[in-house]
Amino acid sequence: MSYRPYIRHAFLGLAVGFVLSGIGFGSYTEVHRMFSLSGWRMFFSFAGALAVTGVGIALLRKPAGTWPERRIHRGTVPGAVLFGIGWATVGACPATILVQIGEGQAWALFTLPGILAGMWGFERVRRWRQWEVESC
Repeated sequence: MSYRPYIRHAFLGLAVGFVLSGIGFGSYTEVHRMFSLSGWRMFFSFAGALAVTGVGIALLRKPAGTWPERRIHRGTVPGAVLFGIGWATVGACPATILVQIGEGQAWALFTLPGILAGMWGFERVRRWRQWEVESC
């Protein structure tokens, strides 16, 4: 068994973590300023990330008709609102929690179980409602 992919992913994860930490994404204050529209630095960081992602998707685009069709179900909007409320409340999305833990912010250790519980709960609801995995 080759460990090269794991090592490559670990270095990539560390690099992303350092970048997120460097732009202030691990700071509750910065994220709060973004959500309260009192600071635009994080907003522009997101806009830049979207632009880079858009260019990457355009460059890697598959031929027409080969992209999977994405259907939006009734749980998409309430789920997005719940995700946003959680993000604004704790000042972190799931990736940011790992950055905060890496920065030594001990309170993030309390948020991580909440994220895991939410993922577990979603999986139970998804099976119960018989939502497709590919749905939004």
